[in-house]
Amino acid sequence: MHKFYNLIKLNTFMLMVGLIIWYSWSVMALTTLDTMDWKGSLVYLPHGVRVLGIVFFGWRVFPALILAELIGPYFIEPQHYFDEWFVGGIVSIISVSMAVQLLKWVNVDRNISFFRKLNFTNYRFLLLTVIISALFNAIGSNIVVQFFMPDILVEPITIFRFFIGDTLGAIVFFLFLTLMFTTLSEFGLINRNKRSKKITVDIDK
Repeated sequence: MHKFYNLIKLNTFMLMVGLIIWYSWSVMALTTLDTMDWKGSLVYLPHGVRVLGIVFFGWRVFPALILAELIGPYFIEPQHYFDEWFVGGIVSIISVSMAVQLLKWVNVDRNISFFRKLNFTNYRFLLLTVIISALFNAIGSNIVVQFFMPDILVEPITIFRFFIGDTLGAIVFFLFLTLMFTTLSEFGLINRNKRSKKITVDIDK
């Protein structure tokens, strides 16, 4: 029961983060779903939330991420929302999971090897996940949406914009988190582990 309660709290937290980032991106991008016309944003902040959730919490936060993909665009502009946007969002979440599993399988460390033990630091692992998942998502989500909505013309430049947008958006998101937590730490509002300069991620949890 305690684990279930913690799972509810975790998903509620991630859902709130996802919706806040959705809204923030919509405001800062100065764009709407209809004017964007599925061309992709060049700084797509919500992708950072996907990577954050999957890397640190895995399958446990899938409900929150899926709800964020469903509620986010509808909450912002229900008059321009279409179901295929949600399908594309599901593909995006799966793309991040595939990127994480690929990195675990390849076992990338100082020397690329299929057999070495995983040895990631946060920033390196996050950056690799961001880039690979952005590539998967750029191709996968556009193929799915093109299948469901033939009226939407997906060109190579669209796929490229999706890749750049997800990559830059996630990087900006994590830079913001780094700045925020560093500032909070300097003011003594949160505690940092001073014994280690590196923060590692146990991706097997």
